[in-house]
Amino acid sequence: MKCFNLFYGCYSCDYKQNSTVDVDNLECSACQSGMSFESREIKKCVTTTNLIDSEGYKIECITGCSTCTNGTNCQYTKSFEFTARSDAKLSYKNHKYCQKYQEGFGCVECSNSINLNGICSNMERTQKCSFYLENDNTFKCEGYIEPSKTKTRAKLKTENVGCEVLSNGLCIKCYSKYFLNKEYPPKCESCSNNCLSCTTPTTCQLCSNGFSLVNGSCVLLLNCLVSTPSGCTVCNEGYYLLLGSCKMLSEIHCKFVVITANNEVQCALCEENYILSETQCVDMSTAHCQSVDLSTSKCTICEEKYKFDETKKCVSMETTQCSYSSSGDCLQCDKQISLGTSNEGESICSTEVKTGYCKENSNTGCAKCFDGHYLSGTECLPCDKKCSSCSKNAGSCVTCAFGYYYDTTSNDCIYVVELAEKCKLFLLSGVDCATCNEGYILINTDCVKCDEKCLSCVGNVSNCVKCNVENGYYEDVEFTTIEDKKCVINTTLDNCEWVSEYGCAVCHDGYYKNKYYKCTKCN
Repeated sequence: MKCFNLFYGCYSCDYKQNSTVDVDNLECSACQSGMSFESREIKKCVTTTNLIDSEGYKIECITGCSTCTNGTNCQYTKSFEFTARSDAKLSYKNHKYCQKYQEGFGCVECSNSINLNGICSNMERTQKCSFYLENDNTFKCEGYIEPSKTKTRAKLKTENVGCEVLSNGLCIKCYSKYFLNKEYPPKCESCSNNCLSCTTPTTCQLCSNGFSLVNGSCVLLLNCLVSTPSGCTVCNEGYYLLLGSCKMLSEIHCKFVVITANNEVQCALCEENYILSETQCVDMSTAHCQSVDLSTSKCTICEEKYKFDETKKCVSMETTQCSYSSSGDCLQCDKQISLGTSNEGESICSTEVKTGYCKENSNTGCAKCFDGHYLSGTECLPCDKKCSSCSKNAGSCVTCAFGYYYDTTSNDCIYVVELAEKCKLFLLSGVDCATCNEGYILINTDCVKCDEKCLSCVGNVSNCVKCNVENGYYEDVEFTTIEDKKCVINTTLDNCEWVSEYGCAVCHDGYYKNKYYKCTKCN
């Protein structure tokens, strides 16, 4: 969370590990630009000219080094006894032979000879040998390059683009954004774009501000709020930080993520229409999930013909030809298919007639069947789905199934589409409701739909028993009474990141949830 005014120089802060949610337990987690933590023990922001690592700590150089990119790399040295080459601090050899020393680089001119590493050699310098290249304790003489008397030093530097230090016609040090190649004579070559220091054109060691070093290349830091030369430290809202770069949360359908010590991305809460499967967010339809708990992103009800396994994943039911199921159990099979029970006690649909449907047995076979079946010879066969009981044949209904009423004119069970949606129980007339489904209220003999803010209601359509969270309403506990449940549209909640059935569950940075589930600004 942002806390510019809480700690000097601090950009954002967080609660200490294993502490309670209290302002006294906050500590700085990221400093403002140009500042770093004083030490790993003292998380206090101080101004520094040192480079800063990805965790916000200043980089301490090794002894004798004035500028470095990490604890061991050295770009410039402080004393005559050391030199810096290829970002490494080297102890001087034979520095007594040095005639000209350049601060921060090393020796640039010796009394006898100087090798390509800028260290004086005790080997004799001749007209033929200016440099002795050492390789496996053997020395190779390199010729002396005499600068043209007709060319000024400025002209020589113009011809040696990128060269900062010329000695005896040779470039021995390049400017920033260049590196000294291994040719003879050595020349300065350009680093790749946005690279400040490199060893080859494609191997960068330090990037310009606003870019991150990834596998030797400088990558533009997009959607980054706070950055250092080592990479991004704080991302914009809607993004998460991974290996110095900002990644979009919506690409993995997450609202919040956790990054492990192994840089693995684990989702903690998913976007709408996605559920949490292990540590990743997957589409509800792909996971065969019908309903999800929005506060946990976990599936609560599987699609029809699917059930939860031991890991709470929705898997296909072994029972086939099932037309209606609930909580993983088949309640109604397809037409002409019987509902039975397996040896393991699970509901199954089968074309084979089971003795389990026979209510009364005789020595010649079944004499009477249970409701939902009729006797054909000595076998029990299933009634049509419109009948809760039948006789003589599948379509001769004695009583009707739910959603149907008995028409005395046609002596048949007629499906009532509209009433089936809102009536829980019918009156004997078949065209009036006795009790209503959730979301409806019984007025006389008709079920009337509750107001859109109510999941269920009592007394009248606007007197809510439960608020309709899916329609965007929450119960305002601050103004709710036993007689009147106050359901309010969730767009009235300010500074709220995530809404629950009682108000805000998660507030924006800089706000906390009060006892009424509303967001209050932090001090």
